[in-house]
Amino acid sequence: MPCKILRVEVEQGQQVKKEQVLVVIESMKMETSIRSPQDGIVSKIVHQQGELCKAGTALVEFEDAAKAD
Repeated sequence: MPCKILRVEVEQGQQVKKEQVLVVIESMKMETSIRSPQDGIVSKIVHQQGELCKAGTALVEFEDAAKAD
């Protein structure tokens, strides 16, 4: 199901905690908050506010844990 990115709540390089809201999407007129699956550092914001994306598409990428040490 396609969705629209309503808000990006984080920035590249930002430290995030598990369960922190990363992105808010809209699909079928419903807003959904996408939360971080882990503690980490955001390495890339894949989609920006207003963009459309497909289900299963990465929205945010994290730095490799081994690289961060």
